[in-house]
Amino acid sequence: MTAKRVRRKRAESAYRKLAVSVPTKFVEAVESEVRARHAASVSAFISAAVEEKLERDRLQEALDEVWARKPMTKREQAWADKLLRA
Repeated sequence: MTAKRVRRKRAESAYRKLAVSVPTKFVEAVESEVRARHAASVSAFISAAVEEKLERDRLQEALDEVWARKPMTKREQAWADKLLRA
């Protein structure tokens, strides 16, 4: 395989390398999760975390649309607040 084909294949792959800076406490926590086998790798842990965040954002947008059409009552809001604080 030529170098050009290798570069093209990498560009078309489902994964890309990304360099990020995060606080040391998060790095240590993620590495601990990997050592405890709660994640296959640091990359797998970060990918799962990003996926969860994107899903929460999508769900929040859907809820915002619903609440814009029919706002929560004070009673419903109090129930939700209690549930979220538990």
